[in-house]
Amino acid sequence: MAKNWQEAQINEKKFWTDIYLNNDNEIYQKVDNEAMIGFTEQVLYRHNLKISNFYEKIIADIGCGPFGIIKGLTLIGKKNNINFKKIFGIDPLMKFYKESIKILVENDYLNLIEASGEKIPLEDNKIDYVFSTNVLDHCENPKQVISEAQRILKEDGEFYCSVHVVYPILSFLSPLIKYFDRNHPKHFSEAYFLDLLKLKFKNVEVTYRAKIFEDHPKFKFNNILKSKNLFNGIKRFISHYIIYTAYISCKK
Repeated sequence: MAKNWQEAQINEKKFWTDIYLNNDNEIYQKVDNEAMIGFTEQVLYRHNLKISNFYEKIIADIGCGPFGIIKGLTLIGKKNNINFKKIFGIDPLMKFYKESIKILVENDYLNLIEASGEKIPLEDNKIDYVFSTNVLDHCENPKQVISEAQRILKEDGEFYCSVHVVYPILSFLSPLIKYFDRNHPKHFSEAYFLDLLKLKFKNVEVTYRAKIFEDHPKFKFNNILKSKNLFNGIKRFISHYIIYTAYISCKK
């Protein structure tokens, strides 16, 4: 159970440690370059974007984790001769990712910054595209993160986020999900995030909705009995049956 943002960050660090340092996660495994490219291509597709959109652009990935979409972007860009002007990876656990996980490595155009999404150390009106993939629902203050994304974007900039949200019909269960879902300190509805985004962006549109099982078939009920820890398997199934992922595109 994640009672607050600080505890959720501890859980997040343990999550990646178990996968990449301890090789001790029965569901998630280390991903190779092909998988990271696939993840990035999926995010772009669900936001109706193409890699060519980013030629000579400045990009920021808020809460990028150990690879985010930016590792995939760099690999796809290299393969397709797409030059990026600058990419910023921003995460409160960046020092850990850089020193321990070591997937992202800084270079002439890739800057890695340890910071929370609530206080991004970048200038106003600097970025062409800001991404936040499965991050806002992890944040201590989602409204402030959205405000920061809007602040650092250029006047014609675009913000693309995806969030785990609760099905409307099951919204009454929101206060209870934290007991099943350890990495998320809070659980909100799609309408909640749309209202927050519309306070800062003139055009806000949901471009895709994905069931959790669409991306993680191992979470289906028939796999619960295969779990090493049956109780954890049941908790995982319940939490992912209540939430889905909304992909939202915003223009400043």
